[in-house]
Amino acid sequence: MATTPGGNMTRAAMHRGRFIAIAGGILFLTVGCPGTRVSPSSVWYVDPIPENGDEQVGRTPTRDKLGGPYGNASVATSTGKETAGAPVMLTSSVDEKVLVDYLDKLRFDMARDNGELAVVRCPTGKADECHALLYIQPEIGMIKRSHEDMPKYGMVIARVINYSISATDITYGIPPLTRAYWYVYPTNDGPRSRLFIRTPGAATTLRFLEPEKRYMKCPHASISFAAIARFRKCEQQDLEGRSKADYGGRSNPFIRPVSFTSTSRSPAVNDDAAVALDGTELWVKCAQGCCIAGP
Repeated sequence: MATTPGGNMTRAAMHRGRFIAIAGGILFLTVGCPGTRVSPSSVWYVDPIPENGDEQVGRTPTRDKLGGPYGNASVATSTGKETAGAPVMLTSSVDEKVLVDYLDKLRFDMARDNGELAVVRCPTGKADECHALLYIQPEIGMIKRSHEDMPKYGMVIARVINYSISATDITYGIPPLTRAYWYVYPTNDGPRSRLFIRTPGAATTLRFLEPEKRYMKCPHASISFAAIARFRKCEQQDLEGRSKADYGGRSNPFIRPVSFTSTSRSPAVNDDAAVALDGTELWVKCAQGCCIAGP
C-alpha cells in the first residue's frame, strides 16, 4: 500500500464516525474524513477539512469550543491560497485586534489524518498517570509555501491544541484547554520558530512558550496534495512515528482513537505511552517537502 513522505493516508476510512468523550459532560465529536483520493502518482491522501481560526477579542475559547477534530470545530471554506503572512511582527505587545484578525484569516485542517494526536507527559512531580493530550493541525495553505517563501513578518503555520482539562505538557508547556500557535519569522540570523498562546486580559496580548528555535527544511521529495503536521523530526516522517525500539520498547505515543470513562480522565492507553517530546518535534509538509523546528 502506497505511503507518502508524511505517512500512509489510507487509514482515514478506519477512523470515520469514532468519538472521544471527556469526563464532566464534555463531548468532543470526532470529525470523519470525507474520503481519500489518488494522485496521478498513485499516492493516497486525505482531503483537507478547513476550519475557521475562531478567535475573539478579549475572550479565550470555551473548553467545548477548542476546535480541531476533537473540539467542535467551525467548518470553513478554504481560500485555496498559500498560508497568509502576518500583517506585523507578532510580539508580546502586538495589538490584540490585529492578532485576532490575522488568526481568523487562517484555515486549519481538521481532517484527523492530516494532523496528529499525542499523549505527552506532564512536568516532573505531577501524578504518574498525568498526561496531556496534544493535537497538531497544519494551516492548509502550507502546501503552497516553500521554506524560502517567508513573508516579511512571518506567518503562523500550524496550531497545537491541548484538550486536557487539567494537564500541562512537559515539552511545550501548553496550558490545559488552550490553543497554541506555531509561528515562524525572519531574523538577521535566518528564519526562526516559536510557539505562542493568546493571553486576553493580560498586560500582553500573547505569550511565547519556549526559546526561539531555527526554522529548517527537510530534503524530502515535493508532493503536491495536502499539508500534514506531525510531532517529529525530519527523519521521522513515517505514519507510525518511531519504532518501539526508539522508545526503549514502549508503545508509540502517537495515537488517534482515544477513549475516556465517566470516572476517569485518563486516556485508554498504557501509562508508558506518554512521553516527553523534544522541543524540536514540530513538522509540517510544505511546498518543497517538509519544514521543521530545528535546534
